[in-house]
Amino acid sequence: CDPCPGFSNPGPQACPASIYDIKQGIARGSVAVLNALVPGCSGGNGYFLQSKPGDPDYAGPEFSGVFVYNPTVVCGTTLSVGDRVSLNPATVAVFFDQIQLTFATITIEASNAEVSPDPVDLTAAAAAGTLPNAYEGVIARVQNVLVSNTSPAAGPGDVQPINEFEVDGVLRVNDLLYIIAPPPALNTPYTEIVGILDYRNGNQKLEPRGAADVVEGPPVLVDFGPLPSFVREGEV
Repeated sequence: CDPCPGFSNPGPQACPASIYDIKQGIARGSVAVLNALVPGCSGGNGYFLQSKPGDPDYAGPEFSGVFVYNPTVVCGTTLSVGDRVSLNPATVAVFFDQIQLTFATITIEASNAEVSPDPVDLTAAAAAGTLPNAYEGVIARVQNVLVSNTSPAAGPGDVQPINEFEVDGVLRVNDLLYIIAPPPALNTPYTEIVGILDYRNGNQKLEPRGAADVVEGPPVLVDFGPLPSFVREGEV
C-alpha cells in the first residue's frame, strides 16, 4: 500500500512531489520536495523554492515556484539563497488562496550559491492580480514601468506603513525580501524590476531581492505645451 514503493520513506517521511503538482493542487497533504533551489529568503517569514532549466522535473516557468512558510527561518543560517535543499516531510497548505508549504524538515543538499533561474518577462498587468496566478512564487521581470501610486492602501491583514508602491496602475512592488530606499517618487520610471512574485495580503506583488533587481530609467520628459507669452525662451 506504499504510494511510492521505489522511494525510501520510513517513519514520518513522505513521497516525493514536484513543485508543479503542489502548485496545481495535484499533490496534497504530506510531501517530499527533493533537491530544490532556494532563490529567496525572508527571515522570520519563510523562503521560496523554484525549479529551473536542467532540473529533472523542469517543465517551464508556470507553477515552478512555491513559498515555504517558516517563521523561525534565519537566512544565512537555516539556509541561504543559492542552496539546494530537500524538504521531507512538508505539508501542503492553502493560506488565503496561496498554495504554500509549511512544517518542513530541511536538509541542505548543497551550499554552493547556485545562480537563480532567469526571470520570466511579464507585463505589469499579467504579473498583478487579486488572486495568485501561474507565476506566483516564480522570478519575474517587468520592463519600462512607471510608479503610479506611492502609497497604495494596505490589504487585508496588513498595516501602514506597508513600504510598497504600485507601477502602471496595477502591480505592487513589496519589501518582503528587499526594501527600496529612499522610496520612489510618483512617476519614477524603471527600465526593469526583477523579483519573485508573491501573493500576500490580497494582492500578487513583485518582491525584488536586492539593489541589482531594480534599474531606474531616465527621467520622463513632460510636455507642458507652449510657453506663456510673457516668458521668453531661456528664462524657464
